[in-house]
Formats: sequence, structure tokens, C-alpha cells
Amino acid sequence: MFAFVEDNVPTLYEVLPLNWRHISNLSALGPGDLEKIGWYAVEMPDVPTYDPFIHALDREAVFDGLRVRVQFTKRMATDSEIAAARALANAPSLRELAQLDLVLPRGLEDFYRATGFDISKLDPAAQQKLRRKNSLRAGLK
Repeated sequence: MFAFVEDNVPTLYEVLPLNWRHISNLSALGPGDLEKIGWYAVEMPDVPTYDPFIHALDREAVFDGLRVRVQFTKRMATDSEIAAARALANAPSLRELAQLDLVLPRGLEDFYRATGFDISKLDPAAQQKLRRKNSLRAGLK
């Protein structure tokens, strides 16, 4: 990660741009040459641990005149950030559910339950898939 510092305000970039202010092949310059024109490698600390269902992390670049470093601030997550964290956490389960829905149509287990169908009459593979679907649905946050 890199930062361009202008008027002591760093702007973060994931990678150096290929061209910048009439300079081609910016990434070929060494650290000293980059710093002369305002580009710095960013010192990244370890990301602090946090519960994304409760907190969010804000990332800020700080320039002390010699180097740029990132600092993290933990704060309470907004409802939309919590919803995004839940969606991300549930994504693998939702994908697997979608695949299982192709084999055992969605709602089939509810139909079986409502009609009193004995699922032990299903073949063992279908029983296992049905149990997996129920388990995945129960685990969604």
C-alpha cells in the first residue's frame, strides 16, 4: 500500500499508479525517489480483532513528516454494516443452500413436516441432504 502526501494530507492507494504527473513507470522508482515526489510506502499494523456484528473499523492514514502509517479506530457498527457482515458470513451457507435447493426443492422439508411424511422413507442420500438443509437454515444469522 502507498500514500501520496500533499499539504501533509496522505491519500491511500492500494498500488502505485502506472503514470503520475508526467512521470511514467512510477513503480520503477526507488523508495527515496518516490518520497522526494510525495509518495510513501505505508506502514500497516495488524488489523485489530473485532466482532463485525457489533463493531466496525475505520482506517486512517497519518503522516508524521517522515513516514505514513495506518491507524485503526474501532466504533459501533451501523445497521447497514451489520447487515453486510451477516450477508458475508452467510454467503457460503446460502450458496450451499442454493445448490441443495436444486436437488431438494425449496420448501419440500416444510411440506414433509406439514403432511407428516416420514423422511426415513427417503433414500439415505436424500435424508442427509435434507438434514444438511435444515442445519444450514438453522445456522443463518
